[in-house]
Amino acid sequence: MNKNISLILLTTIMLSVAIYGKWVEKKISENAHAIVEDRLKPQPWLSKAFDYYGTPIEANFVNKEFKIDELKNNIEYIKDWKESRDSVWAAYTATEMVPREQKLIDKINDDTEEVDDIIEDIIKDVENNRNSKEVDSIIKSGVIEKKITPIMDNINLLIDLQSKEGQTLADEMKDVMYTFSNFMIGVLSLSFVLLGTLIYDFIKTKSVKPVRKTPVKRKPPVKRTTTKK
Repeated sequence: MNKNISLILLTTIMLSVAIYGKWVEKKISENAHAIVEDRLKPQPWLSKAFDYYGTPIEANFVNKEFKIDELKNNIEYIKDWKESRDSVWAAYTATEMVPREQKLIDKINDDTEEVDDIIEDIIKDVENNRNSKEVDSIIKSGVIEKKITPIMDNINLLIDLQSKEGQTLADEMKDVMYTFSNFMIGVLSLSFVLLGTLIYDFIKTKSVKPVRKTPVKRKPPVKRTTTKK
């Protein structure tokens, strides 16, 4: 193989490795960032949103033995929980979403707005000591429990989805590394072949001795003699 061609191929291989390697680095960095920021961090946020309905709401609005005085004592506690829920939910919805995830979020937002309005109206009535019979009737009817159940179920689905999407991103990273590893094996093999060709040509060139030309001996010129008269 021509020496120049071998050098060109080796240079091309080096450029290919550099470009492909940079792409692999970028892909892994993006996936790692997505796993941490969009899949791991939101897990406790979703749990907090779930606990809001599972702790203060169920305890104060689902209890059949509802007592207005107890609810009045827990109003600030409920408001603090809601403020915390709103904060973590806003942080979660600011992350990157897959279509299925966004669909669940839209459903949760609609259901949450509806049940939050009911709870807010009840709290206002209790704070202002009004409509106690109506409040008692709403809570004992079980309407709040019926409305928060699908919210909690969908939040659980989101938590499961976080794990699945995180695993998908991790699998993509493994596939990229596996492909890059095979690429490097092929590149190294070809590089050794080309390098061996260059070394062989170099040794071959050094081992061939140049043919020395034997100098041609010229006969001395013949002197011409002249006869004296």
